[in-house]
Amino acid sequence: MSETTRKKMLVRLYGASTAIIVIVVFMVFTIAAAAGGINFLKLSNLSTIVNQASFLVVLGVGQALVLLTGGIDLSVGALMAFTTVFWGEGLLEESGQPFLVACALILLTGAFIGLINGLLITRLHIPPFIATFATMYACKGLGWIYLRNRVLSRTKFFFDGKLGIIVFFADDFAATNTCERDTEGIVNFVRDVCGVKIAVAMTETENEKFKISIRTDDDVDASRIADIFDGGGHFNAAGCKIFGCYEEVEERLLKACGDWL
Repeated sequence: MSETTRKKMLVRLYGASTAIIVIVVFMVFTIAAAAGGINFLKLSNLSTIVNQASFLVVLGVGQALVLLTGGIDLSVGALMAFTTVFWGEGLLEESGQPFLVACALILLTGAFIGLINGLLITRLHIPPFIATFATMYACKGLGWIYLRNRVLSRTKFFFDGKLGIIVFFADDFAATNTCERDTEGIVNFVRDVCGVKIAVAMTETENEKFKISIRTDDDVDASRIADIFDGGGHFNAAGCKIFGCYEEVEERLLKACGDWL
C-alpha cells in the first residue's frame, strides 16, 4: 500500500470517526442490555431515545451554522434553558392555552436574543466569544431571578412574622433550569423583611433530605439552632441537614426556632 493511499484511507476514517463511535456505543448498549434480558432495540425504547435527544439535534444544527461561518456562540444552551423556563409551561396541556402560542413566544424570544448577539458582534464589533459569553450569563441570571421570585412568592411566616421559611423543591430547579448553588443568598431576602428575626431556607437535595440554611438578626444565635440538628456555623448564619418529608422537617424547625421567639 502506497503512502498516498494510506493517507487517503486515514482521512476517510477520520471523517467517519463520529459515525463509528456512535455505532460502537450503540452496539455496546445493545449487547449489555441483551445480557441482562432487556431488548434495547425495542421500538418503544428507540422512540424514547429519539424523543429525548431531539432537542440536542436542534441545538446542534444551530451551533453548526454558526461554526460554518467561522463564528462561535456560547449562549445556545443558556438561551434554550431561558426560553423554556419562561414559556415552556404553555406547552403543557393543563396550561389551557394553544401550544402554538408558546412555540411562537419561544421562537420570538430566541430570535430577539439572537438579534442582540448579532448587533453586538456586527455593530459594536465585539468578538463573538465575548458577546455570546455575556448573553449566556444574562440568560442564566434571568433564570436565577425567576427561581428567586418563584420561591419567595410562597414564603411562610410564623410567630407573628418573626420566622420566615422558604423551600426549594427539586421541581423548582427543573422548572427554572437552576441548581442548588443558585439558592445562595436568596434566604437573605426573607431575613430583610421587617420584623423577621429568623429566616430559614429548606433545599431538597434528595428524597426526604433537606439542606437547611439559617439567617438571624442580632438577637438570635443561628449556630445554636443548627446545633440541634448536628449542624453548625456562626451567630448570624448557620446550616444543617435534616432527614424526613417536607412536613416533618418544617415541624421540627418550627419547634427549634420557636424556643427563641
